[in-house]
Amino acid sequence: RLKITTTDWMLNIMKHANASEVEIAAAKREDAVLLTVSDNGSGFTPSEAPPQPGKGGFGLTGMAERARLLGGQFNIQSVQDRGTIMTVNIPRKAEQNE
Repeated sequence: RLKITTTDWMLNIMKHANASEVEIAAAKREDAVLLTVSDNGSGFTPSEAPPQPGKGGFGLTGMAERARLLGGQFNIQSVQDRGTIMTVNIPRKAEQNE
């Protein structure tokens, strides 16, 4: 499921962010796996991001829901014209069940 989330993030960046740089980082900790994707794109106001039903993807809502279903947390930080940082933190017990 982390693979799906990373793919969704990359598709969103390509479609919407106009970013020239993207950084992906993964860290395996004793109790959790942390995945971070950041870009230097156009950014947005997360609370104003519209859902995208029928656009072939699940958007931010779907990404957050997948993290929640794995017992994890999804966080997004974005500043207009400065880029976006998305993180997901999944407990290792959930990762081992995948």
